[in-house]
Amino acid sequence: MITCTNVTKRIGDNVVLGNISVTIERNSITGVIGKNGAGKSTFLQLLAGLKKPSSGTIKINDEAPFNNLHASANTIFIYDGLELPESLPITMIFDLYAKSYENWNQELAHKLASHFTLDVTKKPRELSRGQHGALIAVIGIATRAPLTIYDEPTNGMDEAVRDDFYKAILKDYIAFPRTILFATHYVEEVENVLESIMIVHHGKVVTYDNIASLQESVWRVSGNKEELHRWANQKKVLVKDSGSKTFHHASSVIIEHKGKPDVPESFTTKSLSTKEIYLAMVNEKRGDIDDVFTSNRNE
Repeated sequence: MITCTNVTKRIGDNVVLGNISVTIERNSITGVIGKNGAGKSTFLQLLAGLKKPSSGTIKINDEAPFNNLHASANTIFIYDGLELPESLPITMIFDLYAKSYENWNQELAHKLASHFTLDVTKKPRELSRGQHGALIAVIGIATRAPLTIYDEPTNGMDEAVRDDFYKAILKDYIAFPRTILFATHYVEEVENVLESIMIVHHGKVVTYDNIASLQESVWRVSGNKEELHRWANQKKVLVKDSGSKTFHHASSVIIEHKGKPDVPESFTTKSLSTKEIYLAMVNEKRGDIDDVFTSNRNE
């Protein structure tokens, strides 16, 4: 469905995305996870055809998305700043989308609007921020575009609405498969919705993998400090134990290893949640927050 080859995006002298090569499978749900400023929004905008890469190629069904009407007709990009006709009531906005997207499901749009207590006789400017977020989420689902992209779709939603939104995406995806990507900070909330995860950090793709495979690739290993130090020297260590000043004093480490690692009998091995794996992979080894206060006390 989506193939990116050596994609770089520069804004002035700043490299926002650097040399990204990745292939995203058709009819899958992928989470694009990263800190603010990591480049995930820019990446999604490139896929949606809103921006052109500075170098490299992006192909969606063998077509470059930028300035491509056919690609645009088969893509919906939902983000917090999505502009809707402010002078029209929601029901007429739904009618416009029905004319623009061949897979639009009018009945589903109205049922979802009712579930999220959206008054379709109101205009977008009359909605609260949370209601506006629910509205654009409904549009994203009801459009049923072959490529559906959400950039932080749950901004402004309360927890109950977010939970129903994720359930709606999954249920409609099962009924009508398509390629769905969304960037979000709520990693723990979407873990059960995602099939794959792409972690973006400092403009690079740190990993792109199936959730199940990823959870078999990162482990926390704990044991005697000195023995652990010697054993882990031969491993790919992502994180030392929280708060440790040197590797020698760590009592546990997080390592990257395909399959459960062989460890001494005195060690313990634990698999991690998707959120824990994400935090480990974007760890910049700056120490623990407690170090800040410890440092202040010693001054």
